[in-house]
Amino acid sequence: MLRALKSQLSVYFTIFMVGGIGFFFLVNLLDPTESPWYLFLVFYLSVFVGIFGFIAILWVFLKFLFGSRITVFRNNETIVRQSALLSFLFVMGLFFQSIQLLNTFTLVLIALAFGTLELYFLNK
Repeated sequence: MLRALKSQLSVYFTIFMVGGIGFFFLVNLLDPTESPWYLFLVFYLSVFVGIFGFIAILWVFLKFLFGSRITVFRNNETIVRQSALLSFLFVMGLFFQSIQLLNTFTLVLIALAFGTLELYFLNK
């Protein structure tokens, strides 16, 4: 069981590192005043991948420490889905902040939309 956990964590850690390296590379490369739109797209994609990997690692550790050790492997698709939804929520918040549309109301609406989507998947 620990061997499978190590392989699962190594996959998530690799995803996290790819996103983190891409993020730091693009932060040094990106000039917000003169960069084309596709560099911003790659920037937000690298942020998404990095946060996805971090949240997946965090979820695996929390489920392993506080939950049943068997459910870590059984609910792998739940971990991936929740990590993707939370990281997409974060990236949407960053995007809305960059175009100055983020306020408390839009943040609550986005969180409610993602919460409703997660409830749909949990009840499915």
